[in-house]
Amino acid sequence: MRLAVREDTRCTISVGLARMDGEQATLADVFERADQMLYRAKRAGRDRVAA
Repeated sequence: MRLAVREDTRCTISVGLARMDGEQATLADVFERADQMLYRAKRAGRDRVAA
């Protein structure tokens, strides 16, 4: 895929991380927690990671 990018183009990223442990019994639980952390990162501002 090719993108036309101008010099002043910026990219930001917010990331939500989760890991499987005793509290999350299923993969769906881990994805739900990661989704919650993603939205926590987004609320905190640009270029954030929440875990």
